[in-house]
Amino acid sequence: MNRLNDIVLWNCVDSSYSFRLNACCSGAIVGDFMYLVGGYNGQKYANNVSVYDIKKNQLKTIYNPLPGRKYHSITEMNGIIYIFGGIGSDSHTILGDFVTLDTNSSDASMQKRNSQNTPCPRYGHSLVSANNSQLLVFGGIDHNKKFLNDFYICASFSNFFYNWKKIDNPNTPSARAFHSSVVMKGRYMIIYGGIFEKKVLNDVFIFDTVNK
Repeated sequence: MNRLNDIVLWNCVDSSYSFRLNACCSGAIVGDFMYLVGGYNGQKYANNVSVYDIKKNQLKTIYNPLPGRKYHSITEMNGIIYIFGGIGSDSHTILGDFVTLDTNSSDASMQKRNSQNTPCPRYGHSLVSANNSQLLVFGGIDHNKKFLNDFYICASFSNFFYNWKKIDNPNTPSARAFHSSVVMKGRYMIIYGGIFEKKVLNDVFIFDTVNK
């Protein structure tokens, strides 16, 4: 993608392969690599990670022992990919496991991690990283099909043990799922849109992770 006179020009990637089971997956960029985790093709769940080398236009697959999933969320911080929640490969179980993939390590398999005060199992939520030191989870749908607007932050890391804290704020966005969320300038979490029951949302919220 190139920017010319404020016009964004896209280039089609010519390749002899295609990503498999990439519906309902989640992706993260680490350096020159794009990692795609999970996915679903209508019949089968992916229990592997697809790694795309952006510069070399090459694809490799990392297999792991964890079950496949869809509608999960992932983010990257300091070379470590964090995965939380989703719907399990039986199409019914709502997952609440917290998983990491350390791209800095030669062992690139995904590992389940212990955490305290972990957000309840959910799917359709957002997970982002901020300030190179925080993880944030917002919204989604739980096992009772309830739309959530709870907000959790994790800023305590010790030997891959994570301590979550629920943030109570009167200005928290309304309950929603399948929204978009990004972090700008390392500290501002921006939440846009999503759905609530049968309603499509188009509002925008900004959360300052430094001045909470």
